[in-house]
Amino acid sequence: MDLSLDSSKGLQKHFKKGDVLFKTSAKVDKVYLVSSGKIMLFTTSSNRIIPLYVAGPNSLVGEECLFSKEYTYYAVAITDTTVVPVNVKDIKDFLKTSPEWVSNIINLLSSRLVSTQNILKEHKIVDPLLNDNSELSSEDESFLQTLL
Repeated sequence: MDLSLDSSKGLQKHFKKGDVLFKTSAKVDKVYLVSSGKIMLFTTSSNRIIPLYVAGPNSLVGEECLFSKEYTYYAVAITDTTVVPVNVKDIKDFLKTSPEWVSNIINLLSSRLVSTQNILKEHKIVDPLLNDNSELSSEDESFLQTLL
């Protein structure tokens, strides 16, 4: 599925490597369509960084939190990145014009994504796009810790 929005060039936002898009427990107000670059999604446990996923071009970030009040992980640009931020309010307003079953399906899928992320976190299962397929290097982890 191509999530690029050619008509949204004026809506794009640029993040430099190391910029934080959002932190865990922050109020959910946007989801992000990634146009270019990479964003690492991660959580923490016992002062350790636990990578969840690396989002690249045509990825969506924050969608599983759509019906939550807070983000459940951190999102940090690991390269210079361009995104199209989409206001959650706009999505919810659009869903109000859709049949109720559409909202119910999206809500169910969002809940399942959060549950899956919790399982990944618990078992320390990481994205194969990460450096060594297991844990972050101590250098990467130190860098991310400075951003928290």
